[in-house]
Amino acid sequence: SYGGSSLLTSFFMIGILQSIYIHRKKINF
Repeated sequence: SYGGSSLLTSFFMIGILQSIYIHRKKINF
């Protein structure tokens, strides 16, 4: 159960990081 929660959190963090990265890329471009 804990492992699944950790995996979900990591996926959530990756999604946020990717979103910020793409957003910054759009602004720069």
